[in-house]
Amino acid sequence: MHQIEHQLGAFTDCNHGQGLAVIQPVYCYHILDDAHEKLTKFAQVVFNQQTAQAGLEALQEFIKECHLPTTLKELHSKVVITDDLLKKVANTTNIIKTNPRTLTQDEVYQILLECK
Repeated sequence: MHQIEHQLGAFTDCNHGQGLAVIQPVYCYHILDDAHEKLTKFAQVVFNQQTAQAGLEALQEFIKECHLPTTLKELHSKVVITDDLLKKVANTTNIIKTNPRTLTQDEVYQILLECK
């Protein structure tokens, strides 16, 4: 998710932390089946929740409580974030091989579209 946000920041003026607040929950839901054990542990340790799903819901609520953006529109970028721009972001994202599985550029694009 960091690499996706770095590219989003390269094409826009969005703040890195705010971009991560938007991307992280969507990314985590996208890889849930591949990282179920890791996300369950995250849920238990960070949010005292028993399931990965409940942990991700708690994460989304925490982001809202912190008054961070939850969609790309809420980033208030001076650069218009279009589907074409998101495609450029996806096509230039360098995915690090430490993810639960390697994402395709199409998956990165889908994640970004879901962030709208």
